[in-house]
Amino acid sequence: MRGAYAASNQVDGYYSGWGLASTVNTKNVIYEGLVPITLTSSGSVLGNGSSNFNLHHQNGPAMYSTASDTPMATYADNQTGYQGYAAIFGVNYGSGRVLLSGSHPEVDPENPLLLARMILWTVNKIG
Repeated sequence: MRGAYAASNQVDGYYSGWGLASTVNTKNVIYEGLVPITLTSSGSVLGNGSSNFNLHHQNGPAMYSTASDTPMATYADNQTGYQGYAAIFGVNYGSGRVLLSGSHPEVDPENPLLLARMILWTVNKIG
């Protein structure tokens, strides 16, 4: 298991995750390269004024909620085959927060501001 796949409830058609994000299921995505993502209104706190990013993607998941959770960002085009699915999902877990990301803001082209704000959201310092 890897990252967001492991933390999700399940990877459709493959295996169960650890359920840290118990209302988030994932789709297995086979795609490597840059993908455009768009922050949703729920995720706008991550962008600090920006809402569109190109991030490195290396076979990370496309995500969807089995409840009424709102994704923080979605895939903006169909390069992954999952346009409109969540690229970033944040949910509460106990008294904390879990953030799952299908793409990598820490890999070229790095987006340190987005990454820092993702961490700040997770530790409940913003949003």
